[in-house]
Amino acid sequence: MEFVEGGDQIPPNWFVYLSLANMDESQAKVNSNGGAVMKEPFHVDNMGTIAIVVNTVKAVVRAIALELQDGFSCNKHTH
Repeated sequence: MEFVEGGDQIPPNWFVYLSLANMDESQAKVNSNGGAVMKEPFHVDNMGTIAIVVNTVKAVVRAIALELQDGFSCNKHTH
């Protein structure tokens, strides 16, 4: 599936963010496991770095490496 302006080829979905500790390492893991980066990482002021990735069954998610600002916090869970 190719990212198309206007979303003509994107099926109905939940568009979630997955919080990452390291964008570069995570992007490499996506690629090495058969996924693809649909939108290269880009910076969002006061938020962090975001990339849009797709897995082998075409599930699309946003990956985010947060840059926490004073007064904000993030709960990190490990499973």
